[in-house]
Amino acid sequence: MLKNIPLDIHKCDKIIYKGIPILCMDCGSSYVKTLFFDNNGFVTSKYSYENFSIKEILKSVDTKNTVIILTGVRGDEIHKEISPLFVIRYTEMECISAIATSIGIDQAIIASIGTGTFFIVLENNTGIHFGGTGIGGGTFIGLAARLLNITDPVEVEKLAETGNLTKINHTIEELTNSGISYLTNDYTASNFSKLSGGSPNDIAAGIHSLVAEVIGMMGAQIAVSHKIKTIIFTGAVCKNRLICERLVMCMELFSLKAIFIDKPEFGTCFGGIMRYSREV
Repeated sequence: MLKNIPLDIHKCDKIIYKGIPILCMDCGSSYVKTLFFDNNGFVTSKYSYENFSIKEILKSVDTKNTVIILTGVRGDEIHKEISPLFVIRYTEMECISAIATSIGIDQAIIASIGTGTFFIVLENNTGIHFGGTGIGGGTFIGLAARLLNITDPVEVEKLAETGNLTKINHTIEELTNSGISYLTNDYTASNFSKLSGGSPNDIAAGIHSLVAEVIGMMGAQIAVSHKIKTIIFTGAVCKNRLICERLVMCMELFSLKAIFIDKPEFGTCFGGIMRYSREV
């Protein structure tokens, strides 16, 4: 696996407090992420649905004097639990598009890597959904669970650090002597195509490669087709340095710039607060 590739990491928490506390909840398919913002700064939390109680969370804030924002695929479901309490409802796309604004970018492809992955084309501060893939964090954990009997992503990453991808994937060099267009000979020609051999460390490296390369190449092709030079990556998977390094490698094939954000699992929440802050 690649190591020590410099990552361009931006903080997206440079939001001016306007005197009103804000609680943003990103209700995803697997987890609920919360971000509370007041004059003391930001407080982040993450819950599985087994351990999540919206009513318990709301007990910790002054609901009469706090702006409550809901986003995520299960936002409507959570909203029903607290009705008739007034909340602001943003789509994930609206929140994620605002991430770019928070770091001073008005044109980019944004890849939101959750359980699956979707892409946004952002031009002139307006985001448009442009497809996605079922490959994402769910794929990463699902393959690790089935192939390695491991469900801790940190443990999978640690295994992969000493893995050898050539034991799992076929490279271009192994399939042709002449190369393929702009692709380097050491680039993956086929993921998980070697039918035997490979240690658990190699398999872990292969899982990283599969997830990152599918997302990276898809994002790069969208960027090239729109003549956009920057891709912003967000989502909990981006805490995994090996995934990020592999994404950077994909971007470099197309001379694109990869940007990652600090605390990527809370990117949607940061975007939601940034969007609200722009509107008031």
